[in-house]
Amino acid sequence: MNRRKLLFQGMAASSLLSTPFVWGCSDPNIPIKRFSFPIFGTKVVVLLRGDLPTSLIRKARFHTTRMLASIHSIFTVYQESPLTRLNATRAEKKVDIGEDIADVCALSLLYAQQSNGFFDPTVGALMTQYRKTANPNMDTLKKMRDDVGYQHVQLDGNSISFAKDHTALDFNAIVKGWAIDKLADVFQQHGIRHFLINAGGDIVARGHQGNQNGWEVWLEHPHKKSPKWRFVLQNEAIATSGNYTQHPREDGTPFLHLLHPRTAATSNEWISATVIAETAAEADAWATAAYIAGEAQLQFLDTGTKQFHFIDKK
Repeated sequence: MNRRKLLFQGMAASSLLSTPFVWGCSDPNIPIKRFSFPIFGTKVVVLLRGDLPTSLIRKARFHTTRMLASIHSIFTVYQESPLTRLNATRAEKKVDIGEDIADVCALSLLYAQQSNGFFDPTVGALMTQYRKTANPNMDTLKKMRDDVGYQHVQLDGNSISFAKDHTALDFNAIVKGWAIDKLADVFQQHGIRHFLINAGGDIVARGHQGNQNGWEVWLEHPHKKSPKWRFVLQNEAIATSGNYTQHPREDGTPFLHLLHPRTAATSNEWISATVIAETAAEADAWATAAYIAGEAQLQFLDTGTKQFHFIDKK
């Protein structure tokens, strides 16, 4: 197992949060171009450093809006999509899927296995029930819990099948990170070397902002104005997971969007967990795994060289 930097120091030294997000100061002589695009129920903000041609900036904006809108249309579970149609498939029926779903599914199954199922993309049916009501039918819930488990998914190239009838996929805990990784690749292919992309707190950074070895970011506590914590991302990504943000259900009650795959519990000892990793997809998935697992369980997993940071409830 690779050595990892694992911090469990409470709020005093190691805690981070993805929103609100504050940019660090850069060299005023080096221009930073900024644009944003609403998608994934949040806002994606792009910073481009350098004296870039107007045509290249326009191309970056074009690729951002087109690519992210296309990805959202594939993976949304809030309206009919290729993913919702896949989730309607009955057990053992083999279905051909697009390259994007296959790619995200392969990564998700990998991270599910590495995290011992604390991150698990097969919570789709549970999430659907909890989005509808705070008090789902317990018999229905038990049946759905029995069908949760990444082991019930068989992926063979661009073909997929489920071992159980109620297994359903939900990639909300990874797809934002995966999407901005793809966008970062496109930027680099077009010769853009220094940039930061922030998708509602899932952040990928490449190059540097002018006066640092990387991109300086400040992250704030969700409930307090101070303290703030400074990080310099050096061709890395950062993501945070936590149930500090409540979303409205269909019946108007607040919905906590992180569920334990095995127990369907929505709370634990942490406010949030943040992960720094090589890619945003990896940081995104592992932030969910870390939040669900907590300190005690995380220490038994092979987490590689990723950095973990927690805010506790004390």
